[in-house]
Amino acid sequence: MKLLGKNSISTAISWIFFLLFILTAFLFAYVLFGYAASYYNLKTGSHVLDEIFQTELVSNKSNDLVDGKPEKFYL
Repeated sequence: MKLLGKNSISTAISWIFFLLFILTAFLFAYVLFGYAASYYNLKTGSHVLDEIFQTELVSNKSNDLVDGKPEKFYL
């Protein structure tokens, strides 16, 4: 395989870095949206997108408790 050109290792590495950048950008947008929703919920006392972005350490839903202990933690 060539080092430079259309079908080269540098082109493959370039595409891998481009896909990594796209995935990182989507993750950053998701985290930023989550922080915005959590901040809005904290400041207004509302429950917008509570199912997606959990703001409590343990859910306050009764079906998440097994024998009085939390079944799972939300971070």
